[in-house]
Amino acid sequence: MPSSNGVLNKALGSLFDYSSNFKLSIELIQKLAQQLKLETFVDNLRYTVETNNSIAKDDKTQRLTIAGSYILIDIDFIDDNRVVDVSISFANQAAEAIKSLEHNLHGRIKSNKIDNNGITQVIIESSLDLSEYNKLTSKDEKSMSEKILLHNLSSKKLNQFPINLNYLSNIDRLTSSSFDAFNVLEKLSSLLYVVSSIESEGQLQDWLVQEGYKGRVGQVKVNDLETNQLGIFINFWKDYRYINHEYEVNHNSKELLLGNKYNFLIHMNVSKAYRQQIDYFDNLTHESWQLFTGEQPQPQSYQFQFEQDNSSQPPPSSSSSSSSSSTDSSDWRLSLTLNHEIYIPQFILEYLGLLHHTQGDSIKNSSIISFNNHEDVLYDLKGLKDTQMPFKIINNLISNQFIPLKSISVNKLSDISILIPIFRNFIVFINLLNTIEIRNKESFSHDRSSIARSRRNSKVGSMSGLNPEKELTEEAKKKLKESLKLPQDVTDEELLSLNAMSENATYSTIKPISHKETNLEAFLKDHSKKEGDSESGLEISNQEKAEYISLTLEDIDLTSPFFDLILSFEVISKLGEVYVKFKISNGEIIELKDGNENMEVDNNDKSTRFIKGLNLTEDVTKSFTYVYL
Repeated sequence: MPSSNGVLNKALGSLFDYSSNFKLSIELIQKLAQQLKLETFVDNLRYTVETNNSIAKDDKTQRLTIAGSYILIDIDFIDDNRVVDVSISFANQAAEAIKSLEHNLHGRIKSNKIDNNGITQVIIESSLDLSEYNKLTSKDEKSMSEKILLHNLSSKKLNQFPINLNYLSNIDRLTSSSFDAFNVLEKLSSLLYVVSSIESEGQLQDWLVQEGYKGRVGQVKVNDLETNQLGIFINFWKDYRYINHEYEVNHNSKELLLGNKYNFLIHMNVSKAYRQQIDYFDNLTHESWQLFTGEQPQPQSYQFQFEQDNSSQPPPSSSSSSSSSSTDSSDWRLSLTLNHEIYIPQFILEYLGLLHHTQGDSIKNSSIISFNNHEDVLYDLKGLKDTQMPFKIINNLISNQFIPLKSISVNKLSDISILIPIFRNFIVFINLLNTIEIRNKESFSHDRSSIARSRRNSKVGSMSGLNPEKELTEEAKKKLKESLKLPQDVTDEELLSLNAMSENATYSTIKPISHKETNLEAFLKDHSKKEGDSESGLEISNQEKAEYISLTLEDIDLTSPFFDLILSFEVISKLGEVYVKFKISNGEIIELKDGNENMEVDNNDKSTRFIKGLNLTEDVTKSFTYVYL
């Protein structure tokens, strides 16, 4: 029954998701392979192998062979749970591209020319040059895919091996005598590399482009050695990119100071829900890609096509296919599986015609829960220059049902270039909401603790995090001042604020800051203050406080290239008013100028620096505090 098969497939998927912590053994790997309908057998030839000093040279091996219709994996064991070698073989030459080292595909462009409509037509080579793809320094050197599988099995646990085995099995299952699924992924990686190179070649000095945080398709990776996972990955964003970039440059480290990195895996997803098979590469010739090359401020139109090649044509339908290798006759789609869920309004996906997607189990963000219940969010913030300010978050979208997007199937290849900017926009938007929520928690904590002890006479307003209930010892204070290069006259409450950054980052997209040298306060001041500025742009005292602050999601511009989010920030106070309208476009926050100047009492320079502060910190209250108070 279809329902029973669906439950079984879901259970099997969960098995592979959680099996990374299972203990490594020949028997367990055999069972995992058999669940994927792969053949297995063990060869007990017991021949001697030479390995590192950690394993004696006179030990004997046994070989576990995992065989599909078009792929063969040999795993050499010393005893039952120690792996010394992994090798992969393919039945067809095209599949060798999957086991290649990461390659540069700039030379894959056969020709490009601009037609009468101003569209650049790009033809990409389809033939494989294995000497180019398999750039091995010696015959004994392992391919990237073999290195990854061997690394998976180098400890006492399975790690990512079950996920990688499932990935290879899926490709093998889809491949037949008339259809090469390996070739589909090879051509897809070629296309994405070409698109990425077109955007990056003209913007070599822009680190945002080079690291994949600005271009239409991000940074493309074929097999990822950092995560030890096989497949085509696109890195497209990281939280708090400017702060993290500053930290990486100053500390020569790839470790993030704040937040997460975002990518997705492109894979071929099989489902009976797909009513019609899509020929992605045939449709490619009719798609227009709007790319920013850096030569002009406006996007340029490109069309791509491959040389004539039938190896990636869709497989025959289930009614006409008799291939013995096809264990699942359902149609397939290219799907993007995110490494972190992204909250996104469902109507955008419906507008794009992307109806096949999966969601996370639940929504954990309190603001998104309120939006879905058609409610505004109201916080009672305290601590902004000793002032209590009600903070409203308003959602003016007509259709406001957000979903925690986990994966999505695309209808055409250019959908990838459309979705990435949308993902970036909503990641930044959610970070704005999260930092406000954290500020509210700090205010609540501060309010409770103030009843038990008197408040210190010092400035309050650090956006780094505040937990007055936790005292620092004199030795801890001294070490914190030295590590953050703080002046000796810094107050105890400011020290608590900085120290709490590593303990209060509890919201979903931000992980705790590592206790390493950084100075976020100075970083923000350096980027937001201007020489000659007064201490306050909006006079607020203990006696007269703001009536409210609001952040409003006004609209989503479905006609813009990046599906811009239109927002406004407003402060209504007895002493003054602030109104700044801005958009989030491809992850960048940009000020919007409109004809209504009546509500603005600040000058353009302050609103511009407020926007710059938002880009630097993705924190509304921190930016407001440093620019206006």
